[in-house]
Amino acid sequence: PADARRGDGAARAAGAGSAAARPTAVFCANDVLAIGALNGAKGAGVAVPEQLTVVGFDDIGMAAWELYDLSTVRQPLAEMAATAVRLLSERIADPSLSPRRQRLPAELVRRGSHRAAPAAR
Repeated sequence: PADARRGDGAARAAGAGSAAARPTAVFCANDVLAIGALNGAKGAGVAVPEQLTVVGFDDIGMAAWELYDLSTVRQPLAEMAATAVRLLSERIADPSLSPRRQRLPAELVRRGSHRAAPAAR
């Protein structure tokens, strides 16, 4: 049976139905789900990245393993932590400061589980 915690369902769906109805890409909420999608794709006979692009999120260590070679989105964790500490310190020093939203850039780590999108059908 498919295990939604690992993403098997997305990959199994990619192998079902007619070629025209199949998704060409899966973006997973985290790398564990994406690794599950890679495993599910393999089990369903779906070739990654030729038939299905799989991209994860977080850039965990396993994502770089040759077995998975997972493309993923890396967050700037150290910068996020430093920014949170700075904003909290400023707010403690001056409680009248308005809440602020801080955006930090993420990075697409290109590995072997993605390819350019195919032409529109």
